[in-house]
Amino acid sequence: IGPLITSLNDRSEYYINPRQPAELALACQAASDVQTVFWYLNDKLYRRARPTEAVFVKPRPGLLKISCADDRGRHSDMRVLVKTE
Repeated sequence: IGPLITSLNDRSEYYINPRQPAELALACQAASDVQTVFWYLNDKLYRRARPTEAVFVKPRPGLLKISCADDRGRHSDMRVLVKTE
């Protein structure tokens, strides 16, 4: 089982102000043997981080696939919908 994405929430809608886009926090829980996790947005590498490190993203409106992979090759995916207010 891959890292558990604890923020954001799968299949949820998030509203942003297009004039002042807010940053959304990504977080995960990974196994104790994991040193590094890799965050992907729509299948493109966004950031590498420590498992306990919060990662922030300013998403564009639309459907967003978020994936988190660990340095052991395990991963998990979720999808959220970003809308403008």
